[in-house]
Amino acid sequence: MAADDDRLNESLDALSKLLLSDEPLDAALARVTELAIASVPVCDAADVTLITEDGPRARVRSDPDGPGLDEVQLQAGEGPTIEAVATCEPVHVPSTRTATRWSTFAQAAAEVGLASCLVAPMLVRGQCIGALNLYSRKEDVFGPRDERAAVLVASQAAVVLANAQLHQACVDLTGQLEEALGSRAVIDQAKGVLMERRRCSAEEAFEELRRRSQHENRKVRELAQDLVDEVSGRADR
Repeated sequence: MAADDDRLNESLDALSKLLLSDEPLDAALARVTELAIASVPVCDAADVTLITEDGPRARVRSDPDGPGLDEVQLQAGEGPTIEAVATCEPVHVPSTRTATRWSTFAQAAAEVGLASCLVAPMLVRGQCIGALNLYSRKEDVFGPRDERAAVLVASQAAVVLANAQLHQACVDLTGQLEEALGSRAVIDQAKGVLMERRRCSAEEAFEELRRRSQHENRKVRELAQDLVDEVSGRADR
């Protein structure tokens, strides 16, 4: 028991350190599944389900080639993961072979040799943002200590997840801004070329680009880049 507590504390410490990292979201979630298995010794496999704008979505499995039981549940529209997300409470399936609820999930789990399941919701400020799904090849092995450990890992992982999502959103926004600024610079250069050629105003030059865009069914930025490249090519010769 002391050894199990040591492993749990080590996992929680490792999760706290993830908060200071800038790992991509999937890499952070993969680490969460590893630490969950380390924290709950009876666990043989784990996966993470995330809540998106369109509902729960399977994301990361400890075994990429595993059965994908979270996907089975999402397709069926029911299962312990769906229940945990809806209630924000842990859900325990002692035996997938004798379970009477969620027959599609239970059958799929039993067929791949996973005999029991424990799901812990990932909560941030009372809101469920995902679920940590733990599986064992043995029946009825998840006890109260395992549930407490799973809840602790899921709680810490939820903060890591929220942090990773925020970081990813910032990275995406930065990329979008850089692309927008790059597009604006190219379009401004193309407008300058047209203004010189046509002896027209900036507004008239942009209108010319817009007309070409509609006529050729191409983006204004692409046309602008072609025009800039054309001028640059001539200048290089």
